[in-house]
Amino acid sequence: MKERLLSSPRSGRILAVVAIGVALIVGGTIAAQSGTTTQLPGLAATSQPCQVGQLQVIVDSSAARHTKDGTYLPIDFIDNWKAECLLRGYTPVTGVSTTAGDDAHAVHIPGPATSVVLAEYYAAHTWVLIANAAGGQAAGCRQLTASGLRVALPGATGHIWVSHPFTACAGAGQALLSIRPVLQGLANPTTFP
Repeated sequence: MKERLLSSPRSGRILAVVAIGVALIVGGTIAAQSGTTTQLPGLAATSQPCQVGQLQVIVDSSAARHTKDGTYLPIDFIDNWKAECLLRGYTPVTGVSTTAGDDAHAVHIPGPATSVVLAEYYAAHTWVLIANAAGGQAAGCRQLTASGLRVALPGATGHIWVSHPFTACAGAGQALLSIRPVLQGLANPTTFP
């Protein structure tokens, strides 16, 4: 499992953030296992959803992927507890506006809703699309100036606040924020789905 992490181009940045944040990688590894595939030895499927205090959430803007529709921002989830937990489907994400009452909830980008079982130091990720219609210059562009993201977990109460200022600009028929289903492992822009 450690070899998988170290082969990732983002592993150095993630390890540095994790080590500074909470010294997570002392004799552990970061990996992931899908609840829909063969289990790793010693990792059993669980039906207990991951809880807010159980996961560390990391947004790495240096690993963002820019497309014609906007910027795909990776969100990594790392299990800090010894207890296993499950992330399934979509994580509710909201862009928190700097103007009261103008928050934007991410809509789902269709895709297979997988289940990811996390054990201690295992990871999962998702991608949030921040709309950027015509570089923010489109006529009739709906804008959101946000101070960060409010990330909830499926089947859990509460949320995790991630400071990440951004401006979204959505053209006609486009959502300000969209989100992909949860996938196993750390987000990797070189194997972006």
